Amino acid sequence: MSLITHLDHLVLTVASIKRSCAFYTNVLQMEKIAFKRFKALKFGHSKINLDEIGMSLNQKPYIQPQTQPIYA
Repeated sequence: MSLITHLDHLVLTVASIKRSCAFYTNVLQMEKIAFKRFKALKFGHSKINLDEIGMSLNQKPYIQPQTQPIYA
């Protein structure tokens, strides 16, 4: 049995928020949530926040911090 039972949220850095929303809502049947400054995808009690490569939440360019990918 896994020690992790659920996730509150995680953040994915994507090439295109528009294309990512289309994929996750159409193919994986997730619900798109729009906030003032960002988009998220809801599944069950969890959600995925989307961040576009090269853009911060206030839509200004920024340098991507070092991140560690998650593989399933």
